[in-house]
Amino acid sequence: MDNLSAKSSFTWLDWIVMILYMLGVLVIPIFFFWQSKKDKKFNSSKYLTAKNMRVPAIVVALSIWATALSSLTFLGTPGLAFKTGWMWIAGQITILAITPYLTKIIIPFYRRIKGSTSYTYLQQRFNYAVRFIGSISFILFHIFRMGIVLYIPALTITLFVDINIYLLLFIVSIIVIISTFLGGFKGVLYTDAVQGFVLMLGIFLVIIFGLAKTNWSASTTKLHILFSKDQWKISLTSGGIFFIFISNYISTMFSYSASQDIVQRYKTGKTISTTYKSIYINVILVAITILFFYGAGSILYTYYSSHGFEVDAKNAIDQIVGRDKAANNLLLSNFIVKVLPMGISGLVVSAVFAASQSTVSSSLNSLVTTFINDIVIVFYNKIKEKSKLFLSYILTIVFGFLGFLVTILLAATKQQNLIDYFLGIVGLLGAPLAAVFLLGVVTKKTNAIGALTGLIISFLITLPIWILVKITKTIKFDTIYLGVISFVVVLLIGYLISIVIEKLKLSKEKDLTNLTMHTRTDEFKKLVKLEKEALKLELKTKKNNEFKKLFDEKMVEIKRLEEIVENQT
Repeated sequence: MDNLSAKSSFTWLDWIVMILYMLGVLVIPIFFFWQSKKDKKFNSSKYLTAKNMRVPAIVVALSIWATALSSLTFLGTPGLAFKTGWMWIAGQITILAITPYLTKIIIPFYRRIKGSTSYTYLQQRFNYAVRFIGSISFILFHIFRMGIVLYIPALTITLFVDINIYLLLFIVSIIVIISTFLGGFKGVLYTDAVQGFVLMLGIFLVIIFGLAKTNWSASTTKLHILFSKDQWKISLTSGGIFFIFISNYISTMFSYSASQDIVQRYKTGKTISTTYKSIYINVILVAITILFFYGAGSILYTYYSSHGFEVDAKNAIDQIVGRDKAANNLLLSNFIVKVLPMGISGLVVSAVFAASQSTVSSSLNSLVTTFINDIVIVFYNKIKEKSKLFLSYILTIVFGFLGFLVTILLAATKQQNLIDYFLGIVGLLGAPLAAVFLLGVVTKKTNAIGALTGLIISFLITLPIWILVKITKTIKFDTIYLGVISFVVVLLIGYLISIVIEKLKLSKEKDLTNLTMHTRTDEFKKLVKLEKEALKLELKTKKNNEFKKLFDEKMVEIKRLEEIVENQT
């Protein structure tokens, strides 16, 4: 067995590369901050949502993709693929399955919402109590998520490189807060796009050097078996491929239909065609991500087998990194800092932090947007524009500090296997919210009392399970089940209670015009159809200018129908 875990190859050049990257990240937000100072009409709407500011579809798509692709994915996926094969790919392909739901149902509805957050829909469809719970759930979810995605790269790097973890967490947190503070939402979009390129370059370099440094002539070299029959087995401690797909479908539904950090990008483009194009580009990027990150795991399997490691052993990662009970995310970190050449290590570590920063900056911006629009303005609607903008700056710092506190808590308690914690948070806070949005859009009967009851009962069921599994460790239970349980509970309880309430006539009838699939007006349906036709014409116009006149006519009709639908809703 080669002594690959003897020392770190992280050098002064790697530190220089990282420092230059960290400083370079600030260039984009500084530019947009300077630009905002020149704009006399700059306000909180432009700062928080880039309202009426033209942003290309490719930038929006890269931003969505980089936001969803956190450091948890970057560092954890190759190790997961190494250990379990490609079974978890079932969770990644859910974006393909959910795209029709987004383009046919969610996006057309959200583009019509009179408000800056997705939770405005919950008030229009149900009442403010449901909107408030939705907003609070989102805020709590993302405060914890920020802490996790900041902590993971810092933890894995400090295990192999001699630097104080608290100092590293402080520096990275400050950079993300300053970047979000200065750039606003438009700065976040463009910074995310650039960081998307950086993180893709990072994993590409891992693949190239993994292949190049593999000892292909060694007798121990093995090719990775991607799938096996055992991966379909279902038990309390393993959901298998089937439940991985179901659980991640629910998680993806939450991210793309109920999580403000991604949903707010649906309104970024001036036309819906920009939104549709960004979703389709995002699907392509996710497909590339699957191949790159799972491929990296398979390459690491072959690489370490060629150097004499027992890669099929249950404690293979422990042997490779030289630590007992090593988390999956330590595998790639070990390769980055101990195998990659000088300078390249620093660049790939920068890519890891790019994955973290893009996620956190998006969370920060959406947290501020949600808090101001769903809580502050509701209770104090006379707030002046200057005060709202100033409050946005202050809240960016406050939420950034809260995320930093979570990272400190994780570091102080020396948490390592964080995928289970993340899945637990999705089950407790994310999946129930996705279920409420689904009930609101696809059913007419679900009412506010039913939705609230479903949310409360779901939380009362899943919280004790999570405590027994993760805190007291009384029972062994795969955390992917939590999201499935909470989602199903909200759907069943929410709908059944609503039917009972309706039968007993305990709630007033609500005008649901254009708020559900079943109550869309003819103008709404025609508008959605025209928008899709306009997208096709726009693509044809770029190839043949003869279609431009027809496209312009469609756009005029779309604007007319938008005004009608807005008055109807």
